[in-house]
Amino acid sequence: MSDTHNSQVRRDFGTIGLQSSPRVGIHIRKAIKAIENFLQLNRLNPAFLVGVGNIGKAVLKHDYQNFGVEILAGFDTDLSLTSTQIAGVKIFPLENFSLLAKRMSVHIGIICTPANHAQSVADLMIEASIKGIWNFSPAKLIVPASVTVENVDLYSGLAVLCKSVTQTAKTLDT
Repeated sequence: MSDTHNSQVRRDFGTIGLQSSPRVGIHIRKAIKAIENFLQLNRLNPAFLVGVGNIGKAVLKHDYQNFGVEILAGFDTDLSLTSTQIAGVKIFPLENFSLLAKRMSVHIGIICTPANHAQSVADLMIEASIKGIWNFSPAKLIVPASVTVENVDLYSGLAVLCKSVTQTAKTLDT
């Protein structure tokens, strides 16, 4: 690597609070720690999940702590699910969402509802001061500019996969 690149790497590391000098190198563990601090991966952001159907249960069973998120509670309108636990996460009635989100300073919401309920859940989340929504529903949400939405579009991903497989099969057949 040229001296120009080396000095750029040192400046980049300096931006995240890691000091280095020429010909000394950087301690890998310190670099990893500095990057984790900079990306706030060492800080768990509390999250609430709404919609404890099949997708919601699957999401609850995964550990997101390595990515800086901890799902503290799930919410659903199905009262037979309330007061149960899935992967150690307690499920509450949806009507408790706003009070608990404000009380616990939760700013991340996860939507795993059918499309026809997703917008009303997003509206509820926004009223409860949620700033980021991870949307697993196929609905396109309308939210204020101050709210970030990350859509997980399972349906379009499946459609792209099927199209690719079909094209590959046609190519192999010719």
